[in-house]
Amino acid sequence: MNLEDINSKSSNSEISELGLSILNKNEQDYNIMMCLILQKNYQKALTFLNTLAGNLGSQYDSKLLLIKGLLYNAVNEQVNGYIIRE
Repeated sequence: MNLEDINSKSSNSEISELGLSILNKNEQDYNIMMCLILQKNYQKALTFLNTLAGNLGSQYDSKLLLIKGLLYNAVNEQVNGYIIRE
């Protein structure tokens, strides 16, 4: 099987190339966001989270909202030196 055969078979798959590129971009943004969280760069992580929230479907809203709440809490702790508790 040569490269042309592989390319023709992959273009006939159920997932379009556009769909794959969007999936990869969202996955990349998520991974960058996680790295920023590990670096404690919470403001920039929020930027990536907001981008993800705009790109992903509503099925992920509750999970993204939890992450967003934790990030806002972490930002507040960095700025003010305390954690918001209710």
